[in-house]
Amino acid sequence: MTSKREHGAADTEPTASESRRWLSTPVILDAVKRHVSRDPGLVVPFMVVGLFVAFADWVRMRDPIPLSASDGLSQTFSIQYSVFPMGTARTARRAAVFVDLRLPYLVGGLTLELLAVLAAGVAGWLTITRALGVERCRSSLARYLGGMSTVTILPWMLGSPSIDVGSLVLGALLFLTFTLVLVRVFLVPGFLAADEGFKVALWKSARASSGIRVTLFWLLSLFGLASWGLAQIPVAGGLLSTAVVGPVHAISLAVVVRQTRMENAAERDG
Repeated sequence: MTSKREHGAADTEPTASESRRWLSTPVILDAVKRHVSRDPGLVVPFMVVGLFVAFADWVRMRDPIPLSASDGLSQTFSIQYSVFPMGTARTARRAAVFVDLRLPYLVGGLTLELLAVLAAGVAGWLTITRALGVERCRSSLARYLGGMSTVTILPWMLGSPSIDVGSLVLGALLFLTFTLVLVRVFLVPGFLAADEGFKVALWKSARASSGIRVTLFWLLSLFGLASWGLAQIPVAGGLLSTAVVGPVHAISLAVVVRQTRMENAAERDG
């Protein structure tokens, strides 16, 4: 069964009747560009968060609580994988430094770290829902923030454990497994923003990733590399990493989720 594009479809995203092969990395990024051209307000939430990230870097470098460089910034090359849209700050605090702190420093430090996560979460939710054109509701925001908090705050509390692998083969196998999992859950933030429950979002993300795993892998790698690279810029790195990568990541999620929902609607209709 074949289909042809309607007149003017070249200026829009792929229609539901087209093959999933149209969801290539260049097509998705081109759709992001068109979204921003039509609605520049899509970049505002992450620009605001980028300013807050830069402010948080400034605060961390001046208060007495110990800090360290963000993961990957001290390395020659790094890809900062993130399922939820966000940037990479130039500074970070380990959870261990808050042990035995005096109460004023403890409250102030934890508040700063929590606000950074919540601000990025709200910005991602605002951007995705606006790009999708869906109605915003408290339940989708709560699920989105809950999911983001789980994948950011929990590893932080555990100390971001790392695995040292002596075998090249085993290391490659672990990397492949990790990448496949990330690709499968890549679309979860988009479905959460569309007011799906956690289980449904996971199921739909895994199902929607079928056929476009290579595309999602390249998107993950591109966003991660760009986030790391921009964060390397002195002083303004956290701002640029967040303000540039955040909205592109969020709108890309909206593009793929919208296409998936169109396909599902077309299947139901006939």
